[in-house]
Amino acid sequence: MFKIKKFQKEVADFLEIEIYKIKFENLGEDTPYKLLLHDNYLAINKKLKKDEIKLMEIICVEYRKLYQMKERLAHAKGKFKDTSYEYRAWVSDNRIEKELSYSESKLDCDAFTRYYLQRFKGIELKYDFNQYAKNLDIFIDKNINRFELDRIRKEKEAIKAKDL
Repeated sequence: MFKIKKFQKEVADFLEIEIYKIKFENLGEDTPYKLLLHDNYLAINKKLKKDEIKLMEIICVEYRKLYQMKERLAHAKGKFKDTSYEYRAWVSDNRIEKELSYSESKLDCDAFTRYYLQRFKGIELKYDFNQYAKNLDIFIDKNINRFELDRIRKEKEAIKAKDL
């Protein structure tokens, strides 16, 4: 049985962000989910409550958006305490009037979701267009440090600490 809170914690810990509450609501036919920042929760359509893969996908996408917001705020304030050099460089190189464009942001969220679910859950997401999956895989291969670097650094530090 899928434990949504456990999965939320895993993704939030990986991205080093806060866990957002999830509420299942009647959002109508055309709205699968929406992130309500002002109320600090993620609303998911009740119809998706039993679709485990869709729930994992939604959580990954929306948590990545929250991560992007955290990074933008850090960039705007000039503080990068817990941010990898590669991510800082990518944010700096890809800014359009101090914000990522919608398409870059969406691509990053979708690529992270595909990467995370493949690597940690063994889930291969299906898309309406096979080319989109190929484009995401290319993006992941070219930008793997955006998803891995901080995690690898922490794992190496943990191994060093054990050896001491």
